[in-house]
Amino acid sequence: MELVFQFRKKDSFIHRLDPVTKTIFLFAMSFLAFGSFKTWPQLVLLVLCLVIAIGLARLSPGEIWRGTKWLGLACIFFFVVQTYMLKVPGQIALFSLGHKVIYLETVDYTTAVSLRIYTIFLVSFIFIRTTHPRDLAVGFVQILNIPYKVPYAFFLALRIIPMIEEEARCINEAHKVRGYGEKTGFKDRLENIKRFTVPLLVRSLRDASITTHSMESRGFGAHPRRNYVEQVRMTTTGKVISAICVLAVIVWYVLIFTGVIPFRYSVQ
Repeated sequence: MELVFQFRKKDSFIHRLDPVTKTIFLFAMSFLAFGSFKTWPQLVLLVLCLVIAIGLARLSPGEIWRGTKWLGLACIFFFVVQTYMLKVPGQIALFSLGHKVIYLETVDYTTAVSLRIYTIFLVSFIFIRTTHPRDLAVGFVQILNIPYKVPYAFFLALRIIPMIEEEARCINEAHKVRGYGEKTGFKDRLENIKRFTVPLLVRSLRDASITTHSMESRGFGAHPRRNYVEQVRMTTTGKVISAICVLAVIVWYVLIFTGVIPFRYSVQ
């Protein structure tokens, strides 16, 4: 069974980019997504991310669905609940649910926030599937001259995600072998979560302890610099993309702060 949140080697444009450029793109898309509470910018960013994922990263729609389906469903649930619960001032009434009037501005606001959450997760998923954790750590050290202890924290974070996913799959299969099937009642579901969470937490802590001892036994942090077999360099294409990302964020926020693009609804 293929792990979803793990790097997959492919020959694509995004895979060939250096990890620093992809990190800048990740943060740039996140800043752009946080820069508005309106639907149309969030929809543009989402479409752009889907084009990049399918066209430039060569991720299939099935891969994207498996990696983002649960958060997508959570965003839909968030949209429904927040549309009914939030009290965003509005002028254009769409319909009524009992005594609650649903305004167009409220729907636009909750749609924008839901799309923002999904877009940021989608960009993160693209980053995880196209960036090897080792290249990320090496790239930050060689390109940005950051002390190697800091990038290796990101390396461990990306490395542990597929490990936890693999541990969860093994625990689930072990339960099935022992005859613990999925139950449907609310109390039984809580018991399933408890039976699943406790061994996953214990095994994760055990793996973290093993990793710590392994790093100490290899002298991690004993010397100020490390030598690397592979060299990671930022290409001209990467520099251009990074500059475009930074410029897009600056221009977007300048337009917001100068009032050219409204940040949110302002109903008088």
